[in-house]
Amino acid sequence: MTCSLRQASSRFGSFDLSAHDQTADRLPETGRLSSFLPTTTAVTSGRLGTPVTKFCTIFSGTRPYRVVVISAPRVATNDDVPSWMELIPEAENLFGPMSSFETHLLTGIRRRTALVVVDPDAVIGGVLLSRDGQPHQIHWLYVRESRRREGAGTELLKTILARWPTGDVRVVTFTATTPGGQSARKLYERFGFECRGRAQPAPDGSPRDLFLLRR
Repeated sequence: MTCSLRQASSRFGSFDLSAHDQTADRLPETGRLSSFLPTTTAVTSGRLGTPVTKFCTIFSGTRPYRVVVISAPRVATNDDVPSWMELIPEAENLFGPMSSFETHLLTGIRRRTALVVVDPDAVIGGVLLSRDGQPHQIHWLYVRESRRREGAGTELLKTILARWPTGDVRVVTFTATTPGGQSARKLYERFGFECRGRAQPAPDGSPRDLFLLRR
């Protein structure tokens, strides 16, 4: 069974992986959590593959749980551009045509308003933000489809709100009827954003909603 570190913490109680190395260690009993075995081999689509993230295996009795450890978001650099652009054909299925995206990405990198989660060398999620002066706006956020439900979107939102501790935050996102758009809406709602009605349509004419976090 694969779960995120956040899901594992909810299931087993909080624990810290940072103090442990690549050998099996005993942890203090926390609920049913007894021991774990860190590794750097990941499971992708149910198959063992090349290392793409760090995860550990937690044993609850004899049942193993794979726990994905997501790296903290950081400011993007020019070295991230090729990997980030690999997300765009997939993202266009939701956002529509994005022919000028690389220009916006390079601007965000120059302004230090582009953030990424990488694993360990590939971009698995990213966000483009407005400048730090108010009003605050999330211009674009996306997580690679195959890497969702591992906490990358959550970590990006936490980083954004830590960067902007005060002031309202706006984001234009997908409507409730947009195929594939529910994940984004649920993520924002979990952080207290509320739908404030229709926003301007996307460039391809598809409808969009305005979400607002009031602070």
